[in-house]
Amino acid sequence: MKPFIAITLGDPAGVGPEITVKALADHSVYETCRPLVIGDASVLKNAAQIVGRPDVQIHEIEKPSDGTYLPGCIDVIDMKCVDL
Repeated sequence: MKPFIAITLGDPAGVGPEITVKALADHSVYETCRPLVIGDASVLKNAAQIVGRPDVQIHEIEKPSDGTYLPGCIDVIDMKCVDL
């Protein structure tokens, strides 16, 4: 079983969301861990558009066991803390 790696988005108005999408778009990340983003799913979806990765699916989950942890799909515990 691969370990969970929790990733926070940082400031939603900063570069953290874009860096997170770019990093998790690399399929090799999923070979060593189960990345789990904690933050706002709408911010992450917007970041995927900004960095030109609309193909990356943002999968909103409630708990880590709900995640798919598959390349091309970013699992995020949606804190619903930002209104876009």
